[in-house]
Amino acid sequence: MSRPRTFSPAFSTRAAGVVVEIVWYLSCAAVLISLALVAAVNLTDFYVKYTYAPLEIHYRSEGEAVSAFGQDASASGLSIVKAMGLQLKHHDKGLQRIYVMIPMALSLLLLGIITILRAFMRSIKSGSPFTSKNASRLKLLGLLVMAAGPFYGILEYIYGTMLKCSIDVPGAVVTVNPDARIMYVAVGIVILVIGQIFKYGVRLREDSELTI
Repeated sequence: MSRPRTFSPAFSTRAAGVVVEIVWYLSCAAVLISLALVAAVNLTDFYVKYTYAPLEIHYRSEGEAVSAFGQDASASGLSIVKAMGLQLKHHDKGLQRIYVMIPMALSLLLLGIITILRAFMRSIKSGSPFTSKNASRLKLLGLLVMAAGPFYGILEYIYGTMLKCSIDVPGAVVTVNPDARIMYVAVGIVILVIGQIFKYGVRLREDSELTI
């Protein structure tokens, strides 16, 4: 009578597990740092000297709105750094409090994603990857990754909208321009498809074990 075959993870899988463990600890550190930043801005005189703003400046030229990135806007305290955003120097504590909430929310989301991936990799290292629990983990992982991009875009839009009210650039129109990061949505969909295939494979394995 032959013994049932046990799953043995390859070296690359074990190495990936180590990387995920390291990233998980780094994610925990990122959450702690972001919480410390929120506490510092809200409870002390500490402020973030420069903040990223998802805004665009369009100067009016001959009756039309024309992009003029690279032109001098120092009079308004703005420094144009790239076409997708501005770097703003200000001391508004209210806006500072909102701004530091963005990295905190993103670090918590990242920790959730890495925690699920960590549990998945640990189950592979233990020799039992093909389970319905792992199929559910892949589904949840795909949903979180898919939501990460639009979630960040919404945070940017809220912050940019509030920031826009305090900015006045003479002879220019300031518009909010968040980035939805569609790549995250695409990656999330791919993970969901893999999760469905994984779930089907688990079902086939369970059926084969029942027939034996």
